[in-house]
Order: sequence, then structure tokens, then C-alpha cells
Amino acid sequence: CMTRAAGVQAGVAAEKLEADPPTIETVRAVALLGIGQARARIEVLRESVTDPALRQALDRCMAALVPADAAGVAALVNSDDPTLRRMVTAFAVSRGQRAHAVALLPGLEDADPQVRLYTDRALRGLTGKNVGYDYLADVAARAAAIKKWRALVSE
Repeated sequence: CMTRAAGVQAGVAAEKLEADPPTIETVRAVALLGIGQARARIEVLRESVTDPALRQALDRCMAALVPADAAGVAALVNSDDPTLRRMVTAFAVSRGQRAHAVALLPGLEDADPQVRLYTDRALRGLTGKNVGYDYLADVAARAAAIKKWRALVSE
């Protein structure tokens, strides 16, 4: 339940988000609120900005809000930004939706070892299982565990 004060705060933050141009701090503030129409407003704003740093900040905010749908998670997991990929995998567990597990699987093969680590942790959190994946192992050793993860999440 959102209090009236929180609703007013969200409204003020949303108005700031639509300011021209909003600051990165404002975008972060709205994302951290995570209430009201923050996701929709961030998506609209992202489409209208051209500043790469602000677009990146908006993408990271979206990751922190973690979409409810697996397709939205998959889009964030496939981002060029490794920080964004780490964030979405770290926050995906908070949604508690096992359906996100399939969308996270590509993170196990990521070039960034931290993305692989966060992905393994997220999969463990979502499934309650551990397949013995070692994010620092060589490609061949990781492949066997990735196969196990794929089989497990497709059950």
C-alpha cells in the first residue's frame, strides 16, 4: 500500500524525470522509488534522449526495476553494457519468478566473469539448486554445467 506522501513524492519525481533535460540523479531517484509509473516513464524518456551517458543510466535503472516478463529480462541480459547485465541478473532474484531463469541463461556464457558469477547466483536463488557451475573455469568445464542449468530450468 502506498501512502499519500509516497504518492506525492513519486509524482514529484516523475515530473522531474520528464524535465528537459533530467539529471542522472533524478533518473536514479525515480528508479529507486520503484513505484507508480516509473518503468513506463523511464522507457518513454529513454526513447527521447540522445545523451549516451543518460541512456546508459536509464538502462541501468530499468535493470534495477527488473521487468516482470521474461522477454524484458532477456533484452537487458543481452545488453552491450556489462554493468547492466550484472545488475539485471543480481536483481532478478528479487522478483522470485522462476520464468526468469531461462532468460538469464546466456549470462553463464558471458565474456565478463562477474556477469557469469551473478548469473549463477541468480539461477541458484530462483531454482534453489546448484549444478556446480564455476564462473572462472575454462569454457569446456563451464559448458558441462551450462548444459545442466539448461536442463534444470527447462523442467
